[in-house]
Amino acid sequence: MSVKATFKKLSNDSGHVISAFAQPIVMFAPSKVAAVWFPDNQRAIANTLATGSNPLGILAANVFSPLLVKNPEDVLQMLIIYACPAGEYWQAVFLSLFCRSLVHCAFSFCENSSQIANQYVKFVTLCYVWCIL
Repeated sequence: MSVKATFKKLSNDSGHVISAFAQPIVMFAPSKVAAVWFPDNQRAIANTLATGSNPLGILAANVFSPLLVKNPEDVLQMLIIYACPAGEYWQAVFLSLFCRSLVHCAFSFCENSSQIANQYVKFVTLCYVWCIL
């Protein structure tokens, strides 16, 4: 096996290991967010929509990838297109974590929102630390 093939296999396997460590945290995050952000009568639909978005995203990637990539040079363009929603996601995470005190809360659970917000910030920080590691 050549050095290039060995590097490809090693990078592929290490990517699978990183994904395997992050998967339990990422898959259970919608349940925690639904429990913290939504009242009892809205948690089921919030959890269903958030959990169902993961397989729908995978389906969309599997449908659009062959349409975007006609030859090997198009792979970089496809990755850039797929990275755009991730940039928007990180922007939303930043705004929700660091700018939440600028907006007045209109939900019914706001009377104890400081305790809930502190628990949520700890939870999200733990998720991202585990995902980065």
